Amino acid sequence: MMNYFEEAQRHAAWITAQRHFFHRHPELGFELPKTQAHLCEALREIGLTPRQLKCGGVLAELGGKEKPCILLRADMDALPLTECSGVPFASEHPGVMHACGHDTHMAMLLGAAAMLKQHEAELQGKVLICFQPAEEIMRGAEALLQELPTEPDFAFALHIFPTKLQLNFSVKGGYMSSSDVFAVTVTGKSAHGSTPNQGRNPLYPAMEIAQAFIAMMNNEKDPRTAGALSVCAFHCGETHNIIPNSCWFKGTLRMMDEQERRELHTRMRETVAFIGKAHRVDAELVFEASVPSLFNDPILARKAQGYLERAAGQGVGPLEEKRNMVSEDFALFGQRMPAVMFELLSRSPENAHYPGHNPRVTFDDSILHRGAAAYAQVAQDYLSEYSPAAKENKSYAL
Repeated sequence: MMNYFEEAQRHAAWITAQRHFFHRHPELGFELPKTQAHLCEALREIGLTPRQLKCGGVLAELGGKEKPCILLRADMDALPLTECSGVPFASEHPGVMHACGHDTHMAMLLGAAAMLKQHEAELQGKVLICFQPAEEIMRGAEALLQELPTEPDFAFALHIFPTKLQLNFSVKGGYMSSSDVFAVTVTGKSAHGSTPNQGRNPLYPAMEIAQAFIAMMNNEKDPRTAGALSVCAFHCGETHNIIPNSCWFKGTLRMMDEQERRELHTRMRETVAFIGKAHRVDAELVFEASVPSLFNDPILARKAQGYLERAAGQGVGPLEEKRNMVSEDFALFGQRMPAVMFELLSRSPENAHYPGHNPRVTFDDSILHRGAAAYAQVAQDYLSEYSPAAKENKSYAL
């Protein structure tokens, strides 16, 4: 059986060089022309025929058989942050930084594609190499899924995380929360600050709505289930003596339980309507972006764990349930097909551990070849285990 962890070391320098290019040239959302062009160039370099997608993503195919089909996904977009990491390959685009590791994801998937191409004749099915835009704004997965040329049987993704621990792969069961971006706009009536009776101040009902949202999480949600609601932006008025005409605030809601999430949506709408009516103002709640919870397929998670343990040896953590209140739009892949996202833990420098989305965060280049190996190993082993030949030999098992 092919062991990509033994082969990946030979590709380490190339993978690192790819990562450094992406890190120096971060781009946001769906507007990723330089990233897209470089990905296509690199894929052609390793002998693949890339396809540029309308959504800004990139797709390439491997393998001579149509089924089974596995999709390997990496995200492409960066964050609107000014980098303070001090690395020599820091962002050359002011105010934009790869602070979530998407630069490493793309480089690792390119490394996997290069190795899989070298062993393409051994693949017992099809591999879709998929680079997705706009993960940070939770809109890229839906757009990309609409452009897939075929429906994969399974999907895999990898996410790097900084840690103080030893380097480790980790495959989880219950994994990431849902994410809802909510916005509330309250419209009243402007007036002079000395005559509040002639206006309807939107500030007070907006504050009351925000406080009511927080109270719901504390008093109505089952404390045994994970959830978080945060109001993160609030804007009302421009000066001290003018009652503003309108007020708005935005926040994020994270939930693991889908039923509780739906119930909380209903209660939030009811609260906005009730408080707005009580204050005689217009109040509107909008969910601007939403993705469901990400749950790793339990069978596929066990399979991936086994593939990595056999090939990687040490450094693979035990399969465990873990709930993480960050969110990923890879969850939408999991609604269409069995899917698994596994973690690559990158040990932080001594006394310099920063989380993702921090302008000082760094990731360890020396482990990127292992992430590439994990992508390739899972793809090849999955296709071998679930191939028609395996079914005939009765080794196929769900």
